[in-house]
Amino acid sequence: MDLKSALSVETDSLAVANRAAGILAVLSHQAIGERGEFTLALTGGSSPAQLYDRLGSSDYRTQLDWSRTRVFWGDERAVVPTDPLSNFGQAQNRLLRHVPISPDRVHRMQAERNDLENAASEYQQVLRTFTKPQGALDVILLGVGVDGHIFSLYPGCSEITTPTGLVVALRNPPMDPAVDRLTLTPLALQAARHVLVLVQGENKAAALARLFDPATTETEVPAKLVARAKGTVSILADRAAARLVTHLALA
Repeated sequence: MDLKSALSVETDSLAVANRAAGILAVLSHQAIGERGEFTLALTGGSSPAQLYDRLGSSDYRTQLDWSRTRVFWGDERAVVPTDPLSNFGQAQNRLLRHVPISPDRVHRMQAERNDLENAASEYQQVLRTFTKPQGALDVILLGVGVDGHIFSLYPGCSEITTPTGLVVALRNPPMDPAVDRLTLTPLALQAARHVLVLVQGENKAAALARLFDPATTETEVPAKLVARAKGTVSILADRAAARLVTHLALA
């Protein structure tokens, strides 16, 4: 896949959030019309914060049919749901508590469990139960870390080249914060119908440039895994994040 054609550059981070919200509304209506449900994997970190605020706002929360939406996560840290580091907690506070979604349609990763490998296996089964074909999410939402990571797939992670399942446990990954993780793998990206990537801010400029640099590998820049997706990929960046891409990759 040529990722250059997937990139859209917006004026600022708010414009990225607004564009992403519009894309999600369209994809939601399409999925429900075709399959009766919309399956969405959320992400954590700073990238989705404004999008979550937008989707949960009074003028937008009805744009998605939350009664026929199922929410999953791309990765989670080994903390309780109320911990400030929790990806679930962020989405719950900024989005889910503001929209009319039933709790039984919110499928969080239980990464705080001691039996993390069992938690990964159980979450994989949840994904397979609620997606058709098994494991095929309608949309995976992603941010890109300053080191180029996506999900909790850090540079050098063995799951990048030899994934062992849709969902895996990572013990002591070299990431900040230094906690265990549950994460989806490249197998989930490959199966997704749409991958929506958000990249904002000057601190992400080098990572985005490396994503488009043909000299880098997936092992070095895990974000390059999005090129494996069989579905559609949309990369939304603000001008600050894209400032190095224009002349390095898109000239």
